[in-house]
Amino acid sequence: MSFLHKKNTLTFALLWFLTAFVAVFSSCNYGSEKIVEPPEEPQQVICRNCYIQGSLNYLHSMKIDDVKIVTLDKKCNATDTLIPRFDSTGFKLDTFHLTRPYLKVIARFASDSTLNKKMEFVQYADSSISRHIKLNMLASVSSKALENELCNEHLDYQDARDKAYRKTARFFGYDKSDYDGSDVDAIGRDPYIFSRYFVSDSVFYSDYKNMAAAIANGEFGDTLYRTRAADNLVKYFKMDRWEAVRGMYEKQWVWPNAIGTTEQKTINLNVFPNFWENAYGFPYCTEELLGDTVVNMTRGSAFYDTTFICDQRHGISVTDEYHWRLINKTERELGPCLCTTRDYKERDSLYYSCNNFYWVQVTDPTTIVNLAVKACQEYYKNKLTTYRDTVYMCLREDYKDTVFENVILDRTRYIWTADTNTIKTIYPIAMSCVQELSMPCGDIDHKMICGKFYYCVNEKWEP
Repeated sequence: MSFLHKKNTLTFALLWFLTAFVAVFSSCNYGSEKIVEPPEEPQQVICRNCYIQGSLNYLHSMKIDDVKIVTLDKKCNATDTLIPRFDSTGFKLDTFHLTRPYLKVIARFASDSTLNKKMEFVQYADSSISRHIKLNMLASVSSKALENELCNEHLDYQDARDKAYRKTARFFGYDKSDYDGSDVDAIGRDPYIFSRYFVSDSVFYSDYKNMAAAIANGEFGDTLYRTRAADNLVKYFKMDRWEAVRGMYEKQWVWPNAIGTTEQKTINLNVFPNFWENAYGFPYCTEELLGDTVVNMTRGSAFYDTTFICDQRHGISVTDEYHWRLINKTERELGPCLCTTRDYKERDSLYYSCNNFYWVQVTDPTTIVNLAVKACQEYYKNKLTTYRDTVYMCLREDYKDTVFENVILDRTRYIWTADTNTIKTIYPIAMSCVQELSMPCGDIDHKMICGKFYYCVNEKWEP
């Protein structure tokens, strides 16, 4: 092969290689629409050996299980999960490095048998503003709205929080919109009531999640949440023990007493002050209105066009409370049966006593005498009375009461008895004479009964 032919062959090969290289390079740069973002700036540590601490301001009846702190990048993606020390009152995390100021704090609580899983309550915080975080229900129910403004709308934390809390204020119908999530007093209890904490954990947690989403969507709470909670509270007010309603009382409040030591108290936090009265537009039930009635005209309520009656709080409490409660069928027929009513009524030869808001038929004769004549008590021991032509004597009875398996106490009670043999042990005379002794003496000072003088004392015959 000649030198010239070799030279032409090498030249052709070089041109082919250059053409192929240019084609491949062009396809890599212009044949694809993929845009390669520049790498993120290296994360800088904004705080070394940081600490974060906080307080748990949830109801004491909620049992904390654990607390997690999640650090976030600028897109709100989790970068690390930290586990602080915690107890029933707060948490603390020492010595960690922080590259971004935003934190997601997750408090998990144990639940009852209706839910059977942990309840998680989320809250966001900006560590550059404060290293102390108040975990509470009001801030948590605002967290979904805050997350949307912070992570999706890319507002800074302060603006995102303000906008989220304005939505929360609108949802609950607060007059002011400039409160913050650390307010855990009066308005801080509303999320528990709106989400029906007093019913069960399954109802409470489901309502909480739906409520957080509703706040994020800018909804109002009146139409569904407030009215529904009011209807449920009205049902619970009929309970024999109003104090048994979950959330009604808070315990474990400890403070120094007069001698410098601490003690535990049970405090009525008045968690439900006039809640359904406000929801239904009722006037407040007061002592002056006891026994008055009002009709619920709130559309959307399960008790629309239903009559309520003003009554005192049922059960023993540290403070008197008055609420409008549902009137029942027996009250429509026999009149109000209020919490403090100690009365009986007779209708069609039947007797009824007022018991726990209801008129209950009484069939026991001695109970009827207690109601219709007078209560048998120590003062009336061995005294006689007549009711419907039957003689009764107030009898003292001593008996044994088994309190526990090995604890037996001596007890005393007073009951009316119509047993003639028992009466004759005290009055060994003819029953006709006993019958006369049992009658009121009226205006007569004294008289002879069965051969013996008796004197009128407190309208009864005494020897």
